[in-house]
Amino acid sequence: MMPGVVAGFPRKAAQASITLVAAYDGPDWGGYEAGNFGSISPAGASAIPGAPAIEGANGEILAVLYERYEGVVHRLYIEVRGDYSAPPFTSLQIDGGTPLTGFFRYGARWALYPLASNPIPAGTHTLVFS
Repeated sequence: MMPGVVAGFPRKAAQASITLVAAYDGPDWGGYEAGNFGSISPAGASAIPGAPAIEGANGEILAVLYERYEGVVHRLYIEVRGDYSAPPFTSLQIDGGTPLTGFFRYGARWALYPLASNPIPAGTHTLVFS
């Protein structure tokens, strides 16, 4: 048996986690937006699974935002550097929870709604894109 090989197949490399610190100026809008509020680590973190963190590269996460639209509908938006016809990721797992799937194009961002609640309340969160 070779190290790193399970049942004859190479073990899948673990996806790198990203640390997001969400900031809010009110109860209905916030999260992280490059240069405006919140923070993300490592700098240049990518939404492309397995891609290295490189500032300015395609896939760089520019925003992870929460909105409570009209005070009712919980929405999550992700903005990624580059032009994609489909999200460059299949799912997003936040703080080890159930992976979120089904993001769709919403202007310059990828959106997911309706959600049951705010998945990124103020504070520190771990993100894993796959």
